[in-house]
Amino acid sequence: MRVLAIHPFAGGASPDPTPGTRATYPVLSVGLIGLLNQLRAAGVDARALHLPLAHTADPSFSLAAWLDSRPTAQIVLLPLHWYERAAGVADTAAIVGDRWPQSVILVGGLTATHFADELLARWPQVHGVICGDAEPAMAALATHLRRDRPGLPPNVPNLHTRGAAPSPRILADDPALDCLDTVSLDFLDDPVGYRRLLHSRPIGLPPGDWRGHW
Repeated sequence: MRVLAIHPFAGGASPDPTPGTRATYPVLSVGLIGLLNQLRAAGVDARALHLPLAHTADPSFSLAAWLDSRPTAQIVLLPLHWYERAAGVADTAAIVGDRWPQSVILVGGLTATHFADELLARWPQVHGVICGDAEPAMAALATHLRRDRPGLPPNVPNLHTRGAAPSPRILADDPALDCLDTVSLDFLDDPVGYRRLLHSRPIGLPPGDWRGHW
């Protein structure tokens, strides 16, 4: 496994037991689905760990233990689109940094883009923030990984790293977006379980709180 994306809980590294919270928000962003399939189409072994799904299947699930049992991924992607997920991303990054110290941890998404400097200043485990469109960055990472090179390639488009000037912002063009596969879920260990989770009442939410949430 060269790339692992982790879909975290919103409130921390584990579900928030407080009734009425939305800490388990289970929906993968369409953008992340497209990016993982972009990498896979380019020949990169890219997978995803969905923490709410893993915890639903096994309430004793431990991210730290799971990481200890797997080969280290070269790059770990953490999505931070909505601000409410920040605590979950921070906790997840800390666990990944502790268990997989050789991995490069990248964060991306709407919130990450607007708070890139703050994230890099406050989250030492995070190596970089992908600002804006991530498709150009994934293309550069795919080329780098196919060549079996360690770390990050130089001058990754739209990547902001600690202590360096931000890379030029490049917009994904229409052909790049049109060819994205935003449907296939083969990067998940249990895509059927994910679909079931979306059509059930999310764990931690009492009846009535979740209706119309997505």
